Amino acid sequence: MGSEMSKLQTASLTDLETVIERGMATFMEVGAALAEIQKRRLYKEQGYTEFDAYCKERWGWARQNAYQLIAAASAAENVRNCVHSPTSEGQIRPLTRLETPSAQRQAWQRAVEIAREERGETAKITGRHVARAVREIANPVAGHIGPKTSPKRTNKRQAAEHIRTAIRELQAARKLLPDGQDESRIHATIKTLTNMARTLENKNA
Repeated sequence: MGSEMSKLQTASLTDLETVIERGMATFMEVGAALAEIQKRRLYKEQGYTEFDAYCKERWGWARQNAYQLIAAASAAENVRNCVHSPTSEGQIRPLTRLETPSAQRQAWQRAVEIAREERGETAKITGRHVARAVREIANPVAGHIGPKTSPKRTNKRQAAEHIRTAIRELQAARKLLPDGQDESRIHATIKTLTNMARTLENKNA
């Protein structure tokens, strides 16, 4: 997959569209091809001024579908050297909620463990397993077993974790904004939420 990604980075619009047309071959190739078209603004070669319009008119995809494929391909690339490589976009989609490659790898490895705990060594990893693993990584307090803490302190810690999760989701959403879109409001919201989370964490210390 790594060498294929390198080839796409120098491919022409025609070559990249061929990847998409054939299927749809694999979601990873399609997502990577779309990412290159967006990054290098190759859609302008066909007269489109925006990537969203290109996806809708050329492929019949809503904005959300195209960006989901791009995000899924990126997540799949992050975990491709882990045990059991992903095989479908639906299977990998929950990982896109996590911001960093290391968190995605951790969640994928946990999903493999969950599947094996349920159905043995040859178990198939499903989107449900991955979604559960992502919840555990994003909100570790919920599954924490340890010394008892006061409800008040636990609530503050959980609130801080929920805010951190919201920040990660906003940061992921910011990456999906169309070219030239004003990000100032999202940036301001992330800053406010970050300060709130730090305040709660300091009070809980």
